[in-house]
Amino acid sequence: MRKLFPLFILFLFCSCSSISLEEDPIVQEHFSETEIASLDSILTYFDTEVINQTPNTEVISSYNELFQIVKDSVETGSLITIELDDQNLEALFIQMPDSFQQEIWSTGYSYNSHTGDSIFVRDINPDGKYAAFLKSSSEKNDYLIQYYEGLKNVEGISPGMNTNMLLSPEELDMNKERERLIYATHFITLRKSSAH
Repeated sequence: MRKLFPLFILFLFCSCSSISLEEDPIVQEHFSETEIASLDSILTYFDTEVINQTPNTEVISSYNELFQIVKDSVETGSLITIELDDQNLEALFIQMPDSFQQEIWSTGYSYNSHTGDSIFVRDINPDGKYAAFLKSSSEKNDYLIQYYEGLKNVEGISPGMNTNMLLSPEELDMNKERERLIYATHFITLRKSSAH
């Protein structure tokens, strides 16, 4: 029994620690090494933005605090926003190859009938590598199954998907970089942005 105790402690430590995107078998199944580096840039950008919105400097604590801020804003009826630095976001898009971006997002222009302007829009590409990654990620998570199925049904992010992401983020395990990436990609996708 004494010989098994250190093995149990090691197993417990390994099962509780976070798996990086680079080590995650689901991420590796769908993306190349250079693509994973771009995914890591997306996650690092968003983690930094979340930390900047809370007094915490630790990533997971900052996410938990942001979730509470969002839920409190729903109760008070105020506008729900997750602030993102536009300059840094544009820099993120500029440094990512267009071919890789197309594996995550579909882009185009929408016509605003009130102003007569064309508006650049970005949505999750339901047929790209990222959607296949979402499907694999959802195999053991009912919340992500609903998210993935919603994406396939409406071929993008629906208002219901956004509501769920705002009001039930605790359904994602923020200790897993893979699930933080999904959360980050969701809100980056919704951000109004100019084309580069």
